[in-house]
Amino acid sequence: AKLILAIKSGRVDAVLDAVPLKKLHEAICGLIRAVFIPRPGNCFLIADFKQIEVRVIFWLAGCMIDLFWLKTKDLYVEFANAIFGETPPDHPEFEFRRAVGKVAILGCQFGMGAAAFMAFCLAFGIDLAARGIDPKKIVDAYRSRFKRVAALWRGYQGAALSAIKTN
Repeated sequence: AKLILAIKSGRVDAVLDAVPLKKLHEAICGLIRAVFIPRPGNCFLIADFKQIEVRVIFWLAGCMIDLFWLKTKDLYVEFANAIFGETPPDHPEFEFRRAVGKVAILGCQFGMGAAAFMAFCLAFGIDLAARGIDPKKIVDAYRSRFKRVAALWRGYQGAALSAIKTN
C-alpha cells in the first residue's frame, strides 16, 4: 500500500522511501495486478501455477517422469539437496540453498552457462563467490541430472541455425 501511494504521489523520493532502488523494478512489476480492476459485482481469480516454467520445459524435453519422483514436491529443494546434500527445512542454510536451487533450475533450463549463472544469482542477491561456491559445478550438475533438457536446447539451437543457413 505504501508503494502504491508513493507512485500515485508522483514523487521519486517517496517511491525510493517505500522500496530500495535495488528492489524497485521487482516491486513495480509486482503491482501489475493492481492495474486491472474488475467490473462491479465481479472479481478476478488469481492463481499461481507453481514451477510452471520447469514443468513445461520438462514436458517438451520428454522427462516429466523426473517430476513424479520428487520427495518434497519442490524441484528447487530437490536440486538444492542434490547440490549441497540433504538440508532439512529448519536448517539455517535451507532458504539460501533453496534459492540457489531455484535460480539454477530457472536459469539452466534455458542453457545458461557458469558466468551467466553467477550474474543471475547476483541479480537475486545470491553471492556464490562470497560462500566459495563454484557456479560451474552447479551448472554441470544441472546438465548431468537433466540431460534431456540440455539436449532439447541443443536441438533447438541446431534447428535455428539450420533454418538461418538454409532459409
